[in-house]
Amino acid sequence: MSVAPLPIEAMLFDVEGVIAHPEPSAADHRLAGLAPGFDLEALTRARNTTRTYPLWEQYSVGAIGPQDYWHPILEEAGLPDTPETLAALRGAQREAWWATIDETVLALIDTAREAAATEGRRLRVGILSNSAPEHERYVVRFAGHFDAACFSHRTGYRKPDPAAYHLACAAVETPPERVLFIDDKERNVLAARKLGIHALVFSDAATLGRELADLGLLGR
Repeated sequence: MSVAPLPIEAMLFDVEGVIAHPEPSAADHRLAGLAPGFDLEALTRARNTTRTYPLWEQYSVGAIGPQDYWHPILEEAGLPDTPETLAALRGAQREAWWATIDETVLALIDTAREAAATEGRRLRVGILSNSAPEHERYVVRFAGHFDAACFSHRTGYRKPDPAAYHLACAAVETPPERVLFIDDKERNVLAARKLGIHALVFSDAATLGRELADLGLLGR
């Protein structure tokens, strides 16, 4: 005999690629002044080499500081290692990260909250995001839609570490089997499912809306 799934009592959202998206043009304008042809794409390549990506993993949990992270990026990018260049690089990255907020996704969260309240259901909503200090400037733009936020640079744990998911479930005061997690990276979704968390791979807001409606989270 099949067992009915437990009701969803909390949702956890990734930020980058779900709630917020980068704005390359703003960064490209600043980066072009550092070197001919240098742009956000070139910076992204420098941040994702076999040498630098492990440094990002450390930086995103607060294990190393900005100097230890960004100086190797300058070297990989072939840029002069000066305070002025470092400041310009970090400033451009701050402009690009999480610059565009997906208001449709935020509206879905608000609708789910309203539906739960109308139906007398419990629904808490939280953030589970890999992040860095440069992301802080954007948090205020969407934080009010959430009950709790677990940013890796604050907590010291990043996805797909199981500890990151357990911490987030505790933050929304809900056991894993009653939590729905939404992330745009399949590896993070698969890691959540291994812990008994319901999880969806995010593609776009319209698809998410249909999925949440199918789960009965947007009202009946």
